[in-house]
Formats: sequence, structure tokens, C-alpha cells
Amino acid sequence: MAEEKTLSLIYDCHVHTIHSCDAENTPVSACRDARDRGLAGLVFTDHLETRPSDLCYGHFKPADATRDYRLASEETGLRVGYGLEITYCSESANEVKKSIADLSPGFRIGAVHYIGNDLIDEWFKTADSLEPYFAEVLSCASSGLFHCLAHLDYFNKITDRFRDYSAGYRPFLDEIIEALLDTGTLPEVNTSSLRRGLRVTMPGPDFLELFRDSGGRKVYLGSDAHRPGEVGHGLETGLEMIRDLGLSVQGPPEECFGF
Repeated sequence: MAEEKTLSLIYDCHVHTIHSCDAENTPVSACRDARDRGLAGLVFTDHLETRPSDLCYGHFKPADATRDYRLASEETGLRVGYGLEITYCSESANEVKKSIADLSPGFRIGAVHYIGNDLIDEWFKTADSLEPYFAEVLSCASSGLFHCLAHLDYFNKITDRFRDYSAGYRPFLDEIIEALLDTGTLPEVNTSSLRRGLRVTMPGPDFLELFRDSGGRKVYLGSDAHRPGEVGHGLETGLEMIRDLGLSVQGPPEECFGF
């Protein structure tokens, strides 16, 4: 009951369904999980991949997806929004902008998933420096195309070689934070790392303290759920950390509910 009271005003702003090629959750089961956890609602943010070589390229069909989102909301009585997690590549920013205009997602998460032609899950395993990654993150944050910047230190889920990154890459982080503040883009606190055995969210306090000290006040909060039982997982832990840092959680934009 305590968790339900804590989360009763919170939306899970990062939820995938079978309309993402790598997810197993149906919209209905995701809504049921959110309702059972006492959440105010959720935003479906299925993958929009912009690289033809990616496995998920072309998988998202907006008419089918939004129909299923509406049916799930009607069946469960849960308030749901329509968003997308969009793979950002600096060399194809114009194509990303066109996709956003064509699909009109009411909530947009920008995510760096590639360095050059390499998927970051593989690239991080052998990378000697995070500079190429942070350069792409900076471009994403500077674009002004997104409400939310996804899982900034995703590399911590892949390798422990960069766990103390905030000191060594401080100039890059300062630039990213400046871009976030200039464009009104908010960082996401992604709790998927917690269900994978890590102790902190992505990002954790190191980055969030820098963001706060530079004038940042709000963040988005999401579970990055892909499978049944994952919606809302770790949000209470993330929420406690966010509040302890003197930050607050931003609710989803109202326009994402009008699909």
C-alpha cells in the first residue's frame, strides 16, 4: 500500500510493447501491470528505428499500435499516452525530424543506439573512450527534437570500465547539460538497470547532481519495460533518489494523450 500511495501520481514514461521488435508485452498486459502497481498511467514509447540495417527498422506500424493502445486503455481504465523512443544519429537528423512530423508522437524520447555502424551494446564492450558516444549524445540533446534524453550512461549496463565516468568526462557532461537546459530537454531516469542487478539508475546521482547544480529541476522517470511484469519496476527507488537530490519528476506532456 505504501508503494501505491507513493506512485499514485507517477507515470511510467518509457514502456515498450509487441509493437517494438524486441519486446514481448502487449499493451493490455502493460496497462494491467501499471494499474497493479498503483501508477497514474503510462506512456507507450515503442521503438522507431531510423537505420535500415536495424532489426526493428519498419517494425512500428502507427495505425496498428495506436489502435491497440486505445483498446488497452479502454479495457483497463488506465490513462495512456502515445510516444516513441527514436534512435538518433547526427548524420540523419533530417530524416528523424521528418519521421517525427509524419508520426506525430505526443512524447518523444531521443536515444543514441549507434556509434557509426556499431550498435552501442557491442561498441561499449571494446571502446577505449566515451568521447564518440558523448559527442552523439550532445548532438541529440542539442537538436531540440525531443522531450526526453534516454539512458545517458547506458554503458554502465554493458561494462564496469566507465563506472567513474563523471570526473573523467566532466567537460562533455557540462556541454550536454547546457544543451539540455537550452533546448528544454529533460534527462530520463531509467530504472531498467535495477532489474539487471545494478545498484543505481541510468543515470545515477553523479550526473544528476551536476544537472541540478547547473539549474536543472525536473527529470522524466521510466522503467524501459519490454516484458510482462516490468512496467513500473524500480520507479519507487528512482523516485526516492530524485527527491533526495532535490529534483522532481516531470509528468508526460498533455498532447501525448490526444492520439
